[in-house]
Amino acid sequence: MPEVPKGRRPSNGGAAGVVDRSSAARPVARRAGRSAEAREEAKRHRAERLTAAALQVFHTHGLDASVAEITQTAGLGMSSFYRTFDSKKDLISHLAALRLSEYETYLQEAAAMNGAWEGFCYALWQVATHQQEDPVLDLALRETTVSSPELDRRQSVHRSISHQLMIAAQREGTMRPDATYRDIRLIYNALGSLRPHPKLAEAPPEAWRRLLELLLDGLRAQPATNSEPFVGDESFAME
Repeated sequence: MPEVPKGRRPSNGGAAGVVDRSSAARPVARRAGRSAEAREEAKRHRAERLTAAALQVFHTHGLDASVAEITQTAGLGMSSFYRTFDSKKDLISHLAALRLSEYETYLQEAAAMNGAWEGFCYALWQVATHQQEDPVLDLALRETTVSSPELDRRQSVHRSISHQLMIAAQREGTMRPDATYRDIRLIYNALGSLRPHPKLAEAPPEAWRRLLELLLDGLRAQPATNSEPFVGDESFAME
């Protein structure tokens, strides 16, 4: 075997005495990449557990429930929470983005329908139904005070699709020309207000349906005249 000069190492196919450091670094880079992916996957898993726990806790105790109650329900420690969310407000912002993601799905389905007005009504009925069935996410959307890239993007998409849908309905002559996106927000807020009030009896289960019919009728270019009157408990009135 030929003698290797001192201070040099044999190379495999490379220039004499030159060490291929790039090939040695590649396994390290791959391990680092896998480690980053594992951390992101662990964070997503924690976020899912904390989100599910928050929905459960908020449904029972409202948004004033503590982080400790959420982590206990999730079976995680406080450190796990703060490795996933910056604060409880950040978690609520995440819940609000989830709600807007659902709204976005309904709006996209509505935009694909033949009639713009029919699509608009379909979207609002879907939104209102889920608003009543799952009030926690709706409450998070109404009361969130922390912005995030995720929430900002969802809000932008929601406004854009809603605006396009309303413009299309106005062009086909089925929606009053002065209606704007702010009217949608008014409808959402009005429906969300059907909650217990110290001077109101509890709202009848189907009251929100009657309210949505009236609100949508107000947005028509030509209001309908054949809707059925609401028959509910007479105690559902201001004292």
